Amino acid sequence: MEGMLEADRANALIHVVGADYCNEYYRDFNHLSGIGYHRLGERMADPIAQTLIGDRASCLAMRAAVRHGKYVDIDYDIPRPPLHLDFFTVSERSGTCAGFQFFAAQGIDESLETDTLGRAVEPEEIRVVAVTVLRGGERIRLELEREPEGAPIELLAYAWKGHGNTEDDSGELTEGDGGAIRRYAATIPRGNVRDSAGDSLRSSWDGGRLDNWAIHQIIQIRTEAGE
Repeated sequence: MEGMLEADRANALIHVVGADYCNEYYRDFNHLSGIGYHRLGERMADPIAQTLIGDRASCLAMRAAVRHGKYVDIDYDIPRPPLHLDFFTVSERSGTCAGFQFFAAQGIDESLETDTLGRAVEPEEIRVVAVTVLRGGERIRLELEREPEGAPIELLAYAWKGHGNTEDDSGELTEGDGGAIRRYAATIPRGNVRDSAGDSLRSSWDGGRLDNWAIHQIIQIRTEAGE
């Protein structure tokens, strides 16, 4: 996902338009079902229309995060404000708080060819205990279990905790992946942040909402003096 975002920023012809975890999956929990792909196509129609009139397609994404004490404030690029936390359409991923995870690390090993979290040196996860929408739906605030100490690098992950070769979540073992990874319904990487596009955009399949859901991201947090 980080590579996709880099390509989006570097090339005017490449556009990241959204997440797919809000759609219905096929039983392998890797591909979407027919209905899932139908609704994904409908969601893509809005950003495609933006590009046809010469605009940049926008996706719901974290723009910046600042920590004050044990609180983290996140600003977003929002295609159709305001923001909402939705636990009805998408269930909360276990081991996260609405999809959010906070890590304090001793540095970043740039020699490793993996994502930012994988390059983090001695990362320590500090549990996110609460998520609140602020400023009339333009900002999200996280509350941490405790304030981090002595870590020069702080990372915020959203919808990043996903499938792995573990059986700590309930669900069906996937088919068709050659046994390389165990995928369960419960381990789909996901979060609970969406915008309000569905107030006016509805699916031709079932009349369901066509909101934009926040994309999978890892960003570095800026720190300020505690409030």
